[in-house]
Amino acid sequence: MKFLSIEMNNWLIFRGKQKVLFPQDDHANILIIFGENMHGKTSLLNAVRWALYGKALDRQKREVLDNKLLNIDAKTDGENSFSVTLKIESDGRSYEIFRSAEVSPGKTSTSLILKENNRVQDGGEVSEAKIEGLVPEQISQFLLFDGELLNQFEQLVVDEAGPQASAIKISIEKALGLPVLQRANEELGSLQKSMSKVFQNEMKQDRILALLVRNLEKHENDLTSKMKEKASLEEQIGLATIRISELDAILERSNKDIGLSERKKLLVEELAQNKKEITRLEEALKSSMANVWREPLSSALVPHVKEINFDISALSEKRRNAEVAFGQVFDLEKALKDSLCSQCGNKLASDQQTAIQAKLDTIKSSTLDTAELDKQIASLQQKLRGITFSGIETSISLKILNFSDLKTKASRRNIKISDELFEIRNALDDFDEESGRKVKAEYNMRMKEIGRQTQNSLSIDGDIQKIEL
Repeated sequence: MKFLSIEMNNWLIFRGKQKVLFPQDDHANILIIFGENMHGKTSLLNAVRWALYGKALDRQKREVLDNKLLNIDAKTDGENSFSVTLKIESDGRSYEIFRSAEVSPGKTSTSLILKENNRVQDGGEVSEAKIEGLVPEQISQFLLFDGELLNQFEQLVVDEAGPQASAIKISIEKALGLPVLQRANEELGSLQKSMSKVFQNEMKQDRILALLVRNLEKHENDLTSKMKEKASLEEQIGLATIRISELDAILERSNKDIGLSERKKLLVEELAQNKKEITRLEEALKSSMANVWREPLSSALVPHVKEINFDISALSEKRRNAEVAFGQVFDLEKALKDSLCSQCGNKLASDQQTAIQAKLDTIKSSTLDTAELDKQIASLQQKLRGITFSGIETSISLKILNFSDLKTKASRRNIKISDELFEIRNALDDFDEESGRKVKAEYNMRMKEIGRQTQNSLSIDGDIQKIEL
Protein backbone atom coordinates (compact mmCIF):
# COMPACT_ATOMS: atom_id res chain seq x y z
CA MET A 1 0.00 0.00 0.00
CA LYS A 2 1.19 3.52 -0.75
CA PHE A 3 -0.25 7.01 -0.28
CA LEU A 4 -0.99 9.07 -3.41
CA SER A 5 -2.35 12.38 -2.04
CA ILE A 6 -4.28 14.00 0.77
CA GLU A 7 -6.52 17.08 0.52
CA MET A 8 -7.76 18.97 3.59
CA ASN A 9 -10.52 21.58 3.71
CA ASN A 10 -10.85 23.81 6.82
CA TRP A 11 -8.95 21.19 8.81
CA LEU A 12 -7.45 22.46 12.12
CA ILE A 13 -4.87 25.17 11.21
CA PHE A 14 -5.27 24.62 7.45
CA ARG A 15 -7.72 27.27 6.14
CA GLY A 16 -9.57 26.36 2.95
CA LYS A 17 -8.36 23.59 0.66
CA GLN A 18 -4.75 22.42 1.12
CA LYS A 19 -3.33 19.46 -0.84
CA VAL A 20 -0.21 17.31 -0.40
CA LEU A 21 1.02 15.02 -3.20
CA PHE A 22 3.15 12.05 -2.15
CA PRO A 23 6.09 11.14 -4.45
CA GLN A 24 5.53 8.11 -6.67
CA ASP A 25 9.00 7.67 -8.18
CA ASP A 26 10.41 4.18 -7.53
CA HIS A 27 13.83 5.60 -6.57
CA ALA A 28 12.88 8.95 -4.99
CA ASN A 29 9.75 8.33 -2.97
CA ILE A 30 10.52 9.86 0.43
CA LEU A 31 8.55 12.98 1.47
CA ILE A 32 9.95 14.95 4.41
CA ILE A 33 7.69 17.49 6.13
CA PHE A 34 9.37 19.73 8.66
CA GLY A 35 8.74 23.04 10.44
CA GLU A 36 8.56 24.81 13.79
CA ASN A 37 6.41 23.47 16.61
CA MET A 38 2.66 24.28 16.37
CA HIS A 39 2.89 24.79 12.58
CA GLY A 40 0.75 21.84 11.45
CA LYS A 41 2.91 18.71 11.25
CA THR A 42 0.85 16.82 13.83
CA SER A 43 -2.36 18.26 12.28
CA LEU A 44 -1.34 16.73 8.92
CA LEU A 45 -0.71 13.36 10.62
CA ASN A 46 -4.12 13.60 12.31
CA ALA A 47 -5.74 14.30 8.92
CA VAL A 48 -4.56 10.87 7.71
CA ARG A 49 -5.75 9.21 10.93
CA TRP A 50 -9.17 10.92 10.78
CA ALA A 51 -9.67 10.02 7.12
CA LEU A 52 -8.91 6.36 7.88
CA TYR A 53 -10.57 5.86 11.26
CA GLY A 54 -12.69 8.96 11.94
CA LYS A 55 -10.67 10.04 14.98
CA ALA A 56 -7.87 12.51 15.82
CA LEU A 57 -5.52 12.35 18.83
CA ASP A 58 -3.74 15.08 20.80
CA ARG A 59 -0.15 14.79 22.03
CA GLN A 60 -1.34 12.88 25.10
CA LYS A 61 -3.05 10.32 22.80
CA ARG A 62 -6.49 11.54 23.88
CA GLU A 63 -9.22 11.64 21.25
CA VAL A 64 -10.15 15.15 20.04
CA LEU A 65 -13.86 15.89 19.59
CA ASP A 66 -14.95 16.42 15.97
CA ASN A 67 -16.35 19.89 16.70
CA LYS A 68 -12.83 20.99 17.75
CA LEU A 69 -11.35 20.06 14.35
CA LEU A 70 -13.01 22.90 12.36
CA ASN A 71 -10.59 25.69 11.39
CA ILE A 72 -11.07 28.70 13.71
CA ASP A 73 -10.96 31.30 10.89
CA ALA A 74 -13.52 29.32 8.87
CA LYS A 75 -15.79 29.13 11.92
CA THR A 76 -15.42 32.90 12.44
CA ASP A 77 -16.44 33.49 8.81
CA GLY A 78 -19.59 31.41 9.29
CA GLU A 79 -18.43 28.17 7.67
CA ASN A 80 -19.40 24.99 9.54
CA SER A 81 -17.96 22.08 7.55
CA PHE A 82 -14.57 20.42 7.09
CA SER A 83 -13.34 17.38 5.20
CA VAL A 84 -10.33 15.21 4.35
CA THR A 85 -9.81 13.29 1.08
CA LEU A 86 -7.15 10.56 1.15
CA LYS A 87 -6.10 8.67 -2.00
CA ILE A 88 -4.14 5.41 -1.67
CA GLU A 89 -3.15 2.45 -3.83
CA SER A 90 -3.04 -1.17 -2.72
CA ASP A 91 -2.64 -4.44 -4.66
CA GLY A 92 -3.07 -2.66 -7.97
CA ARG A 93 -6.32 -0.98 -6.91
CA SER A 94 -6.90 2.71 -6.26
CA TYR A 95 -8.96 3.92 -3.30
CA GLU A 96 -10.36 7.35 -2.49
CA ILE A 97 -11.54 7.98 1.09
CA PHE A 98 -13.65 11.12 1.58
CA ARG A 99 -14.68 11.86 5.17
CA SER A 100 -16.52 15.09 6.05
CA ALA A 101 -18.26 16.68 9.03
CA GLU A 102 -20.94 19.33 9.57
CA VAL A 103 -20.65 21.25 12.85
CA SER A 104 -23.80 22.74 14.34
CA PRO A 105 -24.64 23.89 17.89
CA GLY A 106 -24.90 20.84 20.11
CA LYS A 107 -24.39 18.32 17.30
CA THR A 108 -21.72 17.25 14.78
CA SER A 109 -22.62 14.89 11.93
CA THR A 110 -20.00 13.01 9.89
CA SER A 111 -20.17 11.11 6.62
CA LEU A 112 -17.88 8.70 4.75
CA ILE A 113 -17.61 7.94 1.02
CA LEU A 114 -15.25 5.20 -0.20
CA LYS A 115 -14.40 4.74 -3.88
CA GLU A 116 -12.59 1.66 -5.24
CA ASN A 117 -11.25 2.16 -8.77
CA ASN A 118 -13.52 5.24 -9.01
CA ARG A 119 -16.63 3.24 -8.07
CA VAL A 120 -18.53 4.27 -4.93
CA GLN A 121 -18.76 1.45 -2.39
CA ASP A 122 -21.57 0.70 0.04
CA GLY A 123 -21.45 3.24 2.85
CA GLY A 124 -21.47 2.96 6.61
CA GLU A 125 -20.04 -0.10 8.30
CA VAL A 126 -19.15 -1.78 5.00
CA SER A 127 -16.81 1.05 4.02
CA GLU A 128 -15.32 1.20 7.54
CA ALA A 129 -14.64 -2.54 7.40
CA LYS A 130 -13.05 -2.17 3.95
CA ILE A 131 -10.70 0.52 5.23
CA GLU A 132 -9.90 -1.57 8.30
CA GLY A 133 -8.92 -4.41 5.99
CA LEU A 134 -6.62 -2.11 4.00
CA VAL A 135 -5.00 -0.37 6.99
CA PRO A 136 -5.85 -2.05 10.33
CA GLU A 137 -6.17 0.49 13.12
CA GLN A 138 -4.18 -1.87 15.36
CA ILE A 139 -0.99 -1.07 13.40
CA SER A 140 -1.70 2.67 13.09
CA GLN A 141 0.51 3.45 16.08
CA PHE A 142 3.47 2.23 14.00
CA LEU A 143 2.24 3.77 10.74
CA LEU A 144 1.14 7.15 12.15
CA PHE A 145 3.74 8.13 14.70
CA ASP A 146 4.86 11.68 15.54
CA GLY A 147 8.23 12.30 13.85
CA GLU A 148 9.10 14.92 16.48
CA LEU A 149 9.84 12.01 18.83
CA LEU A 150 12.83 11.16 16.61
CA ASN A 151 14.25 14.61 17.26
CA GLN A 152 13.72 14.09 20.99
CA PHE A 153 15.44 10.69 20.75
CA GLU A 154 18.41 12.33 18.99
CA GLN A 155 18.63 14.85 21.85
CA LEU A 156 18.45 11.91 24.26
CA VAL A 157 21.54 10.38 22.63
CA VAL A 158 23.37 13.70 22.86
CA ASP A 159 22.37 14.54 26.42
CA GLU A 160 20.90 11.80 28.60
CA ALA A 161 20.68 14.19 31.54
CA GLY A 162 17.66 16.14 30.16
CA PRO A 163 14.27 15.47 31.85
CA GLN A 164 12.38 15.19 28.56
CA ALA A 165 15.07 12.84 27.25
CA SER A 166 14.68 10.69 30.35
CA ALA A 167 10.94 10.42 29.74
CA ILE A 168 11.44 9.43 26.09
CA LYS A 169 14.23 7.03 27.04
CA ILE A 170 11.93 5.25 29.53
CA SER A 171 9.19 4.91 26.88
CA ILE A 172 11.61 3.61 24.23
CA GLU A 173 13.15 1.13 26.67
CA LYS A 174 9.68 -0.22 27.48
CA ALA A 175 8.88 -0.60 23.77
CA LEU A 176 12.17 -2.46 23.20
CA GLY A 177 11.73 -4.74 26.25
CA LEU A 178 14.80 -3.36 28.01
CA PRO A 179 13.20 -3.59 31.48
CA VAL A 180 13.36 -7.42 31.11
CA LEU A 181 17.05 -7.18 30.33
CA GLN A 182 17.52 -4.81 33.23
CA ARG A 183 15.83 -7.24 35.59
CA ALA A 184 18.06 -10.01 34.23
CA ASN A 185 21.06 -7.78 34.84
CA GLU A 186 19.88 -7.19 38.40
CA GLU A 187 19.49 -10.94 38.92
CA LEU A 188 23.00 -11.49 37.63
CA GLY A 189 24.24 -8.78 39.97
CA SER A 190 22.48 -10.47 42.86
CA LEU A 191 24.10 -13.79 41.91
CA GLN A 192 27.43 -12.04 41.63
CA LYS A 193 27.01 -10.70 45.15
CA SER A 194 26.09 -14.15 46.45
CA MET A 195 29.10 -15.69 44.77
CA SER A 196 31.22 -12.86 46.08
CA LYS A 197 30.08 -13.62 49.64
CA VAL A 198 30.87 -17.33 49.13
CA PHE A 199 34.23 -16.34 47.79
CA GLN A 200 34.75 -14.01 50.75
CA ASN A 201 33.95 -16.84 53.18
CA GLU A 202 36.53 -18.99 51.47
CA MET A 203 38.99 -16.13 51.50
CA LYS A 204 38.57 -15.67 55.24
CA GLN A 205 40.10 -19.11 55.74
CA ASP A 206 43.33 -17.70 54.46
CA ARG A 207 44.89 -15.34 56.98
CA ILE A 208 47.06 -13.76 54.31
CA LEU A 209 43.97 -12.58 52.44
CA ALA A 210 42.00 -11.58 55.55
CA LEU A 211 42.83 -7.90 55.14
CA LEU A 212 41.76 -7.95 51.49
CA VAL A 213 38.50 -9.62 52.49
CA ARG A 214 37.72 -6.88 54.99
CA ASN A 215 38.41 -4.21 52.39
CA LEU A 216 36.24 -6.07 49.90
CA GLU A 217 33.38 -6.26 52.40
CA LYS A 218 33.67 -2.53 52.97
CA HIS A 219 33.57 -1.85 49.23
CA GLU A 220 30.59 -4.20 48.80
CA ASN A 221 28.70 -2.34 51.53
CA ASP A 222 29.59 1.02 50.03
CA LEU A 223 28.50 -0.21 46.59
CA THR A 224 25.17 -1.44 47.94
CA SER A 225 24.59 1.90 49.66
CA LYS A 226 25.43 3.84 46.49
CA MET A 227 23.21 1.61 44.35
CA LYS A 228 20.27 2.17 46.71
CA GLU A 229 20.91 5.91 46.67
CA LYS A 230 21.04 5.92 42.85
CA ALA A 231 17.82 3.87 42.60
CA SER A 232 16.10 6.34 44.92
CA LEU A 233 17.30 9.29 42.81
CA GLU A 234 16.16 7.63 39.57
CA GLU A 235 12.74 7.03 41.08
CA GLN A 236 12.51 10.70 42.13
CA ILE A 237 13.67 11.82 38.67
CA GLY A 238 11.06 9.58 37.04
CA LEU A 239 8.23 10.98 39.18
CA ALA A 240 9.41 14.55 38.56
CA THR A 241 9.61 13.88 34.81
CA ILE A 242 6.01 12.62 34.77
CA ARG A 243 4.89 15.72 36.66
CA ILE A 244 6.80 17.96 34.23
CA SER A 245 5.01 16.30 31.31
CA GLU A 246 1.67 17.08 33.01
CA LEU A 247 2.75 20.66 33.69
CA ASP A 248 3.99 21.04 30.11
CA ALA A 249 0.53 20.11 28.79
CA ILE A 250 -1.08 22.64 31.15
CA LEU A 251 1.39 25.33 30.13
CA GLU A 252 0.71 24.68 26.46
CA ARG A 253 -2.96 25.48 27.03
CA SER A 254 -2.07 28.44 29.29
CA ASN A 255 0.23 29.92 26.65
CA LYS A 256 -2.63 29.83 24.16
CA ASP A 257 -4.92 31.55 26.67
CA ILE A 258 -2.25 34.17 27.39
CA GLY A 259 -2.00 34.85 23.66
CA LEU A 260 -5.79 35.29 23.51
CA SER A 261 -5.64 37.62 26.51
CA GLU A 262 -3.03 39.81 24.77
CA ARG A 263 -5.13 39.80 21.60
CA LYS A 264 -8.14 40.87 23.66
CA LYS A 265 -6.23 43.88 25.06
CA LEU A 266 -5.22 45.00 21.56
CA LEU A 267 -8.78 44.65 20.26
CA VAL A 268 -10.22 46.63 23.20
CA GLU A 269 -7.73 49.44 22.52
CA GLU A 270 -8.56 49.41 18.80
CA LEU A 271 -12.29 49.44 19.60
CA ALA A 272 -11.90 52.50 21.86
CA GLN A 273 -9.77 54.30 19.24
CA ASN A 274 -12.34 53.56 16.52
CA LYS A 275 -15.13 54.94 18.72
CA LYS A 276 -13.17 58.18 19.17
CA GLU A 277 -12.61 58.35 15.41
CA ILE A 278 -16.33 57.77 14.74
CA THR A 279 -17.20 60.61 17.16
CA ARG A 280 -14.74 62.91 15.36
CA LEU A 281 -16.18 61.98 11.96
CA GLU A 282 -19.74 62.60 13.20
CA GLU A 283 -18.74 66.09 14.35
CA ALA A 284 -17.07 66.74 10.99
CA LEU A 285 -20.23 65.54 9.21
CA LYS A 286 -22.44 67.84 11.33
CA SER A 287 -20.21 70.82 10.54
CA SER A 288 -20.08 70.01 6.82
CA MET A 289 -23.84 69.39 6.60
CA ALA A 290 -24.48 72.74 8.32
CA ASN A 291 -22.47 74.56 5.62
CA VAL A 292 -23.25 72.46 2.55
CA TRP A 293 -26.01 74.86 1.43
CA ARG A 294 -23.52 77.74 1.15
CA GLU A 295 -21.59 76.26 -1.78
CA PRO A 296 -24.47 76.10 -4.36
CA LEU A 297 -25.95 79.42 -3.11
CA SER A 298 -22.58 81.13 -3.43
CA SER A 299 -22.23 79.80 -6.99
CA ALA A 300 -25.73 81.08 -7.87
CA LEU A 301 -24.91 84.59 -6.54
CA VAL A 302 -21.65 84.96 -8.50
CA PRO A 303 -23.28 86.85 -11.47
CA HIS A 304 -24.99 89.28 -9.07
CA VAL A 305 -21.74 89.87 -7.18
CA LYS A 306 -19.94 90.60 -10.45
CA GLU A 307 -22.68 93.04 -11.53
CA ILE A 308 -22.58 94.95 -8.22
CA ASN A 309 -18.76 95.11 -8.28
CA PHE A 310 -18.97 96.48 -11.80
CA ASP A 311 -21.46 99.20 -10.71
CA ILE A 312 -19.26 100.11 -7.72
CA SER A 313 -16.24 100.41 -10.01
CA ALA A 314 -18.21 102.69 -12.42
CA LEU A 315 -19.46 104.93 -9.61
CA SER A 316 -15.99 105.11 -8.09
CA GLU A 317 -14.62 106.22 -11.47
CA LYS A 318 -17.31 108.95 -11.64
CA ARG A 319 -16.38 109.96 -8.08
CA ARG A 320 -12.74 110.38 -9.09
CA ASN A 321 -13.72 112.41 -12.19
CA ALA A 322 -15.93 114.66 -10.05
CA GLU A 323 -13.03 115.37 -7.69
CA VAL A 324 -10.82 116.29 -10.69
CA ALA A 325 -13.61 118.59 -12.00
CA PHE A 326 -13.86 120.31 -8.61
CA GLY A 327 -10.12 121.04 -8.80
CA GLN A 328 -10.51 122.58 -12.28
CA VAL A 329 -13.44 124.72 -11.08
CA PHE A 330 -11.33 126.04 -8.21
CA ASP A 331 -8.45 126.98 -10.58
CA LEU A 332 -10.75 128.63 -13.15
CA GLU A 333 -12.66 130.64 -10.51
CA LYS A 334 -9.34 131.85 -9.01
CA ALA A 335 -8.09 132.82 -12.49
CA LEU A 336 -11.26 134.90 -13.16
CA LYS A 337 -11.04 136.50 -9.73
CA ASP A 338 -7.39 137.47 -10.09
CA SER A 339 -7.62 138.04 -13.89
CA LEU A 340 -4.41 135.99 -14.12
CA CYS A 341 -3.67 132.82 -16.10
CA SER A 342 -3.26 129.86 -13.73
CA GLN A 343 -0.64 128.39 -16.09
CA CYS A 344 1.62 131.29 -17.05
CA GLY A 345 0.57 134.04 -14.57
CA ASN A 346 -0.08 136.71 -17.32
CA LYS A 347 -2.94 139.15 -17.25
CA LEU A 348 -6.07 137.77 -18.83
CA ALA A 349 -7.66 139.61 -21.75
CA SER A 350 -11.42 140.09 -21.83
CA ASP A 351 -11.91 137.43 -24.50
CA GLN A 352 -9.82 134.98 -22.44
CA GLN A 353 -11.94 135.70 -19.40
CA THR A 354 -15.06 135.07 -21.49
CA ALA A 355 -13.66 131.69 -22.67
CA ILE A 356 -12.69 130.71 -19.13
CA GLN A 357 -16.18 131.63 -17.88
CA ALA A 358 -17.76 129.48 -20.60
CA LYS A 359 -15.54 126.53 -19.74
CA LEU A 360 -16.31 127.02 -16.05
CA ASP A 361 -20.05 126.97 -16.72
CA THR A 362 -19.68 123.79 -18.82
CA ILE A 363 -17.73 122.00 -16.10
CA LYS A 364 -20.20 123.05 -13.39
CA SER A 365 -23.15 121.88 -15.45
CA SER A 366 -21.61 118.41 -16.03
CA THR A 367 -20.14 117.84 -12.57
CA LEU A 368 -21.93 115.25 -10.33
CA ASP A 369 -22.62 115.62 -6.63
CA THR A 370 -19.88 113.58 -4.78
CA ALA A 371 -22.12 113.14 -1.72
CA GLU A 372 -24.75 111.46 -3.87
CA LEU A 373 -22.10 109.25 -5.46
CA ASP A 374 -20.77 108.25 -2.01
CA LYS A 375 -24.28 107.36 -0.95
CA GLN A 376 -24.83 105.16 -4.01
CA ILE A 377 -21.45 103.42 -3.53
CA ALA A 378 -22.19 102.75 0.16
CA SER A 379 -25.59 101.28 -0.74
CA LEU A 380 -24.06 98.93 -3.28
CA GLN A 381 -21.33 97.85 -0.84
CA GLN A 382 -23.94 97.05 1.81
CA LYS A 383 -25.91 95.02 -0.72
CA LEU A 384 -22.70 93.16 -1.71
CA ARG A 385 -21.97 92.24 1.92
CA GLY A 386 -25.47 90.75 2.20
CA ILE A 387 -24.90 88.23 -0.62
CA THR A 388 -21.22 87.41 -0.02
CA PHE A 389 -20.08 84.45 2.22
CA SER A 390 -16.66 84.32 3.81
CA GLY A 391 -14.73 81.05 4.28
CA ILE A 392 -16.68 79.09 1.63
CA GLU A 393 -15.25 75.51 1.33
CA THR A 394 -15.00 73.94 -2.11
CA SER A 395 -16.03 70.32 -2.87
CA ILE A 396 -17.76 70.07 0.52
CA SER A 397 -20.06 67.35 -0.89
CA LEU A 398 -17.05 65.13 -1.64
CA LYS A 399 -15.80 65.69 1.90
CA ILE A 400 -19.19 64.64 3.28
CA LEU A 401 -19.06 61.44 1.23
CA ASN A 402 -15.49 60.75 2.40
CA PHE A 403 -16.38 61.33 6.07
CA SER A 404 -19.42 59.07 5.72
CA ASP A 405 -17.35 56.31 4.06
CA LEU A 406 -14.69 56.44 6.80
CA LYS A 407 -17.38 56.31 9.49
CA THR A 408 -19.00 53.25 7.82
CA LYS A 409 -15.65 51.43 7.61
CA ALA A 410 -14.87 52.16 11.27
CA SER A 411 -18.34 50.99 12.33
CA ARG A 412 -18.02 47.74 10.37
CA ARG A 413 -14.58 47.14 11.84
CA ASN A 414 -16.02 47.65 15.34
CA ILE A 415 -18.68 45.02 14.63
CA LYS A 416 -15.97 42.50 13.65
CA ILE A 417 -13.94 43.43 16.73
CA SER A 418 -16.98 42.96 18.96
CA ASP A 419 -17.64 39.52 17.44
CA GLU A 420 -14.01 38.48 17.92
CA LEU A 421 -14.01 39.78 21.50
CA PHE A 422 -17.14 37.73 22.18
CA GLU A 423 -15.38 34.57 20.94
CA ILE A 424 -12.24 35.37 22.97
CA ARG A 425 -14.22 36.02 26.17
CA ASN A 426 -15.99 32.68 25.74
CA ALA A 427 -12.65 30.95 25.20
CA LEU A 428 -11.18 32.64 28.30
CA ASP A 429 -14.09 31.80 30.64
CA ASP A 430 -12.03 29.20 32.50
CA PHE A 431 -8.67 30.99 32.20
CA ASP A 432 -7.01 31.74 35.53
CA GLU A 433 -3.89 33.85 35.02
CA GLU A 434 -2.81 33.44 38.66
CA SER A 435 -3.05 29.65 38.35
CA GLY A 436 -0.99 29.81 35.16
CA ARG A 437 1.78 31.67 36.99
CA LYS A 438 1.78 29.04 39.75
CA VAL A 439 2.06 26.24 37.19
CA LYS A 440 4.98 28.04 35.52
CA ALA A 441 6.72 28.49 38.88
CA GLU A 442 6.27 24.79 39.73
CA TYR A 443 7.53 23.82 36.27
CA ASN A 444 10.73 25.86 36.75
CA MET A 445 11.20 24.43 40.26
CA ARG A 446 10.80 20.85 38.98
CA MET A 447 13.28 21.47 36.17
CA LYS A 448 15.88 22.75 38.64
CA GLU A 449 15.16 19.80 40.92
CA ILE A 450 15.72 17.31 38.10
CA GLY A 451 18.94 19.07 37.14
CA ARG A 452 20.23 18.84 40.70
CA GLN A 453 19.19 15.20 41.08
CA THR A 454 20.74 14.32 37.72
CA GLN A 455 24.04 15.86 38.80
CA ASN A 456 23.88 13.85 42.04
CA SER A 457 23.17 10.69 40.02
CA LEU A 458 26.19 11.35 37.80
CA SER A 459 28.33 11.88 40.88
CA ILE A 460 27.11 8.56 42.33
CA ASP A 461 27.93 6.83 39.02
CA GLY A 462 31.48 8.08 39.41
CA ASP A 463 31.64 6.79 42.97
CA ILE A 464 30.29 3.38 41.87
CA GLN A 465 32.94 3.11 39.17
CA LYS A 466 35.68 3.82 41.71
CA ILE A 467 34.26 1.25 44.15
CA GLU A 468 33.98 -1.38 41.40
CA LEU A 469 37.60 -0.75 40.43
